[in-house]
Amino acid sequence: MTRLDVFEERPSERQLLTEAVKGQVKLLGRTPQLVTADAGYYAQTHEGALQEMGVKRVSVPNRNTTSADRRKLE
Repeated sequence: MTRLDVFEERPSERQLLTEAVKGQVKLLGRTPQLVTADAGYYAQTHEGALQEMGVKRVSVPNRNTTSADRRKLE
C-alpha cells in the first residue's frame, strides 16, 4: 500500500508537480519520459527541474504564452 499525502491546507497545483513526479520515480523506480499536466501546474521551475531529473518531454501549457515557439512546443 502506498502512502497518500494529506495537507493541512489545500496547496496550489502550481506547487505540486515536481514532487508528484519524484514520488512516481520513487514508487516505480524509473523516470518517466513524458510528463503532462494542465495549465494550473505550470511553473518554469517545474519544467527545468523535471528536465534535470531526466524527463525528455514536459508538456504543461503556460497560460501567459505569447511566443510562437513556446506555443509550438506546448
